[in-house]
Amino acid sequence: AMIGLVSWMCALVVLLAGADFDGAMAVLSHPVNAALVMLFIGVGFWHSSLGLQVVLEDYVAHEGVRLALIIVIRMALVVLGVISLLSVLKIAL
Repeated sequence: AMIGLVSWMCALVVLLAGADFDGAMAVLSHPVNAALVMLFIGVGFWHSSLGLQVVLEDYVAHEGVRLALIIVIRMALVVLGVISLLSVLKIAL
C-alpha cells in the first residue's frame, strides 16, 4: 500500500511544483486527493512513530528513560498528525 501512496504523492508533488496557490488549493480540495493525502499523513506518522521507537529501543539503555521518550515522541507525533489532518480537512471542506 505504501508503494502506491508514495508513488501517488510524488506525482502530486511534481504536478503541484509549478502551480500557484489557487491551483494547489483546487487540486487538494478534490475529495479523492484530500483522502489520499490524509491517508498518506496517517501512515507516514505511524511509520515514523514505529521507526523512532525502534531507534530508542536499540540505543537508550535505561528502561525508564526509554519508555518516557517513546511516550513523549508518540504524543508529539499524534498532535502533529491531528494538526496535519485538520489542515487537509480545512482545505478540502
